[in-house]
Amino acid sequence: MSKQNIFEVTNISDLKNILKNNLTVVIGLVLKDTSGLLKVIIRRFLKRKSESFPLLTFVYMDVLDEHIEHLHKMFKCVKEDYPKIFHIRDSVNILVDVFNADEVKIYESFAAVEPYYLNEMVENNNSNNSNNINNNSNNSKENNNSNNSKENNNSNNNSNKDDIKNNEKFKLLEEVRENIYNTFTQNIMERVKNEKTQQ
Repeated sequence: MSKQNIFEVTNISDLKNILKNNLTVVIGLVLKDTSGLLKVIIRRFLKRKSESFPLLTFVYMDVLDEHIEHLHKMFKCVKEDYPKIFHIRDSVNILVDVFNADEVKIYESFAAVEPYYLNEMVENNNSNNSNNINNNSNNSKENNNSNNSKENNNSNNNSNKDDIKNNEKFKLLEEVRENIYNTFTQNIMERVKNEKTQQ
């Protein structure tokens, strides 16, 4: 079962808890007087990106008046800066800060860091695959030690065949990931180019 990576919070303590317990958090902050259309755009953006980027955490917060001062202390933002989009790393490092966010700014700012996030996903998958291969190899070695030498030879041959199959699958996965990454990047660049042309 996959971990939930999108939240809607109403208080500062929940926001702080999410920041503390997640590596990278993308936050959308709106005020009560933010237009309904813009609230929908920000929610939709966070929802769509949460589906594409399971390693990131996404948070939507409709900021109450009593929270504005506290958020100013946390993020150095004033009321006139809302709606805001933040990309925050390690709970304190602001990677992206979009003030007076509109649809174009939101998507352009994400496009600027999207290759970094995609690369991080690929590296995480590579690390997980490498760990799985190592675990499989260690398990087969432990099993081999418990058998007699004839069985060990057969088991080693099978283990080598399994390792070769795993390596071939791993290489194939790498190619697929690279193609996905290239396609994502190309689509993003085309979308940004089209949006700029339409302006």
